[in-house]
Amino acid sequence: MTESYDIIIVGGGLSGLYIATELAKDKTKTFKLLEASSQLGGRLQNDCRDNKIDVGGAWIWPQHQPNMKSLVKNLGIDTFPQPDDYSSTRVVNGAADIIERLSLPLKDFIETGCPINSCTQLNLNNKEDGDMCIELKSLSEKTFTAKKVIFATPPRILAQHVSFHPPLSEKKMEAMYKSQTWMAGVSKVALVYNSPLFIYSESNKALRAYPNHPAFQVYDGSPKDKSISVLTFFTLASLCDDGSNDEMLAKQCAKQFTDALSPSTIRANPYLVEGIQSFDSFHVKHWPKERYISDDEMPTTINPHPSPVKELAATEWNERLFFAGSETDQTSPGVMEGAVGSAIRVLEQIKSLS
Repeated sequence: MTESYDIIIVGGGLSGLYIATELAKDKTKTFKLLEASSQLGGRLQNDCRDNKIDVGGAWIWPQHQPNMKSLVKNLGIDTFPQPDDYSSTRVVNGAADIIERLSLPLKDFIETGCPINSCTQLNLNNKEDGDMCIELKSLSEKTFTAKKVIFATPPRILAQHVSFHPPLSEKKMEAMYKSQTWMAGVSKVALVYNSPLFIYSESNKALRAYPNHPAFQVYDGSPKDKSISVLTFFTLASLCDDGSNDEMLAKQCAKQFTDALSPSTIRANPYLVEGIQSFDSFHVKHWPKERYISDDEMPTTINPHPSPVKELAATEWNERLFFAGSETDQTSPGVMEGAVGSAIRVLEQIKSLS
């Protein structure tokens, strides 16, 4: 059986869900959102029991990110200043709250666990000027057709997992293969302390003095209500003594942090080293192991922040195939602002063709 729609969105991250939310306002068009994994959210998904602990994307800079500022306001979501960087804010209940609020009204339009592996342009009348549509097939051999298809996925992963018939342009394919998915190589480690902890964030520069250790950045990840204290680390798990041992990774992050503290800080706070190394619980999210986000399970380096690439935003197949997702944005690629910005661009492209 084939399911047919006016528009199909492939990818249930922030970009795809934003597009679906706007399409749902137009009752004249049918649409469906297909997500490869079992969970929505892309790099904002959160499998921590306490949603206040972000293990995916976390920050919004309201002064420089008007799309995200507007989105959280429209969703009625509260934010608070990042304790060690007041130019940025975090979502009170975790960034995954954005995904939950966007997706809740869309449950009848979404299918998860549906990885697409084939995209084919069809001529329904087998004539030169025939009625064209796009056919999508999933790994489970489900078939979908649509007049227009929007891929809201990391470009590099898209190029690796989906075959296109006819092939996309050489410039498009080259750009997609060269694209690096921002933060896909990072394992985030959150150390949780049940009692308030004095956290001294002098150590980002000092952490980098340990090139053969896993952590390369740390921030105060404590929630707004201060019910717990959280130290959150960006790490390369491959540099841990045992990259498959999450507890060892957590302990190494704590040890690396305390080793990076200055002697004067330790003298002023004699119990700080023991306190930091005696965390009550921890959470680890290995983004490199997410099949539809990363293509390298054990990276040893972090790719640079992406720059705008116009070919990633270009349409294909006579403006029937569209490309959203943060890395395709032409202003703020890689971050949440770019995810929403690319979604707005695609919606405007489709509207101009109506």
